[in-house]
Amino acid sequence: MKKSELKKLAAIQYLGSAGITSHCVSAIAKLIHFGDKINSAKLLSFQGEHSGAHGFILDINFGVEVAVKSGFSSGYPGEGPRGLSTVLQVLSRHGAEIEEFAVGAEVLERLDHSCLLRTDVDSLLDERAIRPRRWYDYIYEFRSLHTYDNKLLQGVFPVVVPFEIIDLRLIDLALKFDLEPDGSISTAYKRLEDFVRYKSDLNSESGSRLFSRAFQGDKSVLYWGDENGGEHNGKASLFTSVFNAYRNRRAHRELNSELNELMREFLLINELFLLEGESVNRPINVDWE
Repeated sequence: MKKSELKKLAAIQYLGSAGITSHCVSAIAKLIHFGDKINSAKLLSFQGEHSGAHGFILDINFGVEVAVKSGFSSGYPGEGPRGLSTVLQVLSRHGAEIEEFAVGAEVLERLDHSCLLRTDVDSLLDERAIRPRRWYDYIYEFRSLHTYDNKLLQGVFPVVVPFEIIDLRLIDLALKFDLEPDGSISTAYKRLEDFVRYKSDLNSESGSRLFSRAFQGDKSVLYWGDENGGEHNGKASLFTSVFNAYRNRRAHRELNSELNELMREFLLINELFLLEGESVNRPINVDWE
């Protein structure tokens, strides 16, 4: 391509795969999930004889343009209309300003080949958005809803480890969590006991009894320097409560849990690791008011 022709292209990022709804839904969900703020969403719609095809141009963060390919459709029952309904709900719920624009088939073709022209994008500034707004129809006529389907929308977002807040002693388990969630959780419980035993020198104890002796009460071996006993005991109770509620059942039966449930449990253990890391051996004669 000649340099003069390259200058005509819109220098924007492209996400999703043309004609593959799940890829395009996932692309938008991941933007939100990983911290990008979608300020506005321009829904590009080409209406054929029997059905419509749709893509997006998103304005995210501080004026960054991102295009999502035409994995969405309308006018018939199927995955494409379901995906369009879902992402419109997601965008609306998360505060994006949505407008729909009618475009020609050639614009969507360039979108799907990652070669939108600068004029394609800039022309939307001069185009009048479709009125009356019909993008609501893509949501509510298909799903017969009058509010967001929040249960559906929760399932759009990926279940991933938030590495920024993970205790460094759990990183190796977090890295293989997707492949071995049960094994990672079981090892994390054992590892936590080992660290508490080592720090408290309670080498013969285990489970809830270990945590009770290590953390509970004003004579505990370990503490956090809290100003009053209520704060200390609240933190200490987390250890025994989590073990009693989660670890004990895991030790005695085979569980069939969803990945999001396993992630919640892993993050509970992570919080215990963080608290254990902040604890220190109690000096003699520490009194609470």
